[in-house]
Amino acid sequence: MARPLERSTLVGVVAVIEGPADAFRCTEIRRQGAEVEASGREFGGPGGISTVMRQGEPDWHRELGVRTVADAMAPTPVPTADRTRRRPASERMPA
Repeated sequence: MARPLERSTLVGVVAVIEGPADAFRCTEIRRQGAEVEASGREFGGPGGISTVMRQGEPDWHRELGVRTVADAMAPTPVPTADRTRRRPASERMPA
């Protein structure tokens, strides 16, 4: 996180904040619906949402790997960006 904004990729920022795990974490919501009494065999494989999200994971990794923090801040008005840079990190995002 000490790199210049122009060399800090957004996928790198996500990795620092979230860790190396996939961004999508399946919570098996399909097992929590009206048919919770259904047998486990009905849920043997991954669900449709999980499958599609995991298929999309490489695409967003690739896209955010070529985008930098400077790219993301480009449309931000200069006074706002300057104020954000000057504030300590502990004040920027609540824990």
